[in-house]
Amino acid sequence: MKAVWKYELESPGTVSEFDVSECSRVLHVGEQYSKLVMWVEVDTSSTIVCRRVFHVVGTGWEGVVTDDMAYIGTIQASNGLVWHAYEKLG
Repeated sequence: MKAVWKYELESPGTVSEFDVSECSRVLHVGEQYSKLVMWVEVDTSSTIVCRRVFHVVGTGWEGVVTDDMAYIGTIQASNGLVWHAYEKLG
C-alpha cells in the first residue's frame, strides 16, 4: 500500500537523513509553516528500508553540489530566499 509522508529537512547547509521504504519516491519539496519539508510517496507494506541522504543548499553556494548528487527540487521561501534540494546517491 502506498501513502504520502512528510519529512522535515534540516537547515540549509546541513545533512538530512531518513530511513524510508526501498521504492520510495520524492514528490515535492517546499516550505510549510516556515520549515523546509519534503513529501515522499512510500510503500507502507515494504519491509525493506534504506537510508537516504539529502542536502539543501543556497543559490550561489560553491563546492557543495557534487557529481554524486541528484537534483530534487527548488524551494522559494516566504522570506525571499531560494533553496535547492539534492539527494546524495550511492
